[in-house]
Amino acid sequence: MMVHRIVVFVALVIVAVVVPSARGVAAAGCAAAYPEAAWIGQPVTTPGLIVEVADVPDGLAARFARELDTAAGWIAGEIGPTTATVCIADPGGSFDTDRFERPGVRFHAVRDLEAGRITLSAERVGQVGPAGAFALAHLALWQRSDRLGWPEPLATAIARWYRARMLQRIVLDHAAIRIANFFDTEARIDWAASRQAPVVAWDPETNDGLLGDMVDFAVRTEGSDVLTDPDPVRWTAIETRWRTALRNELRGSEDDSTGWKGGLAFTLGALALALIVALAGFISKRLGRRRPPTPPPIPGFFEMPEGLSGAPVDQDRATAARVDGLSEGGGR
Repeated sequence: MMVHRIVVFVALVIVAVVVPSARGVAAAGCAAAYPEAAWIGQPVTTPGLIVEVADVPDGLAARFARELDTAAGWIAGEIGPTTATVCIADPGGSFDTDRFERPGVRFHAVRDLEAGRITLSAERVGQVGPAGAFALAHLALWQRSDRLGWPEPLATAIARWYRARMLQRIVLDHAAIRIANFFDTEARIDWAASRQAPVVAWDPETNDGLLGDMVDFAVRTEGSDVLTDPDPVRWTAIETRWRTALRNELRGSEDDSTGWKGGLAFTLGALALALIVALAGFISKRLGRRRPPTPPPIPGFFEMPEGLSGAPVDQDRATAARVDGLSEGGGR
């Protein structure tokens, strides 16, 4: 009997504690922030992630949920568990976009780190997943910092790495930054210049950045634990090694004794000299000199030999004269 009472008491405690908590989670969903729209929850497997859509076709809703679930799984395993609510709405539906718009600026994506909420427009289908991955990484770092804000631009670099992974642009971004970084081998970024802003609206299509390649280098060389270390000194050292590795990869050598700087300077100097000579020749030909006068012809060079000069002979008249002469002389 006593055991039965204990079981009943524990069950009542669970109901009293868990049920209100569950209601609290539901109340913190998209409907609490945007009550004008009808929100539909999507199935996901990552703990702490809620994905809801409004006026979005079922097929797209399933795709968005799958992409966000993938990104949230990466982040949970590499940064830590995150509590996030992602609201995806069709801006042409019942969702009121005026709250996020102003003259010349349309609603695309908004992250509210303090509320743990990410609001995305479903208009650009291919950008929803990458934008969600970018914002979820920001949110994970914010919560990791006890809501004080992760150092910037470090947080954005990490978030762009997750965005690039969702877009499958890791290899392309590496090729682009390898060429752009040829002359840079020293760290030049202040990794703790500021802190994350709690609320940010942004356009996912103009959110490109190549520093995610440095984060990829850091994870490959030091492991994913580096993502949760905000120490700017460590990231400065990583940046130096990353830039040096990019240059060495591009030139195919790690030996600084190859004299590439001198060779490059010589080549550029030779090209500059050739250009100057060609330009000087062009200017001299067009503007500096006139064509010299043509000398008179050699005397007698164009005269006809003696006996060949005179008017041309009419062959028909000469023949007729000979015939006439023969006729008058009676023949010869």
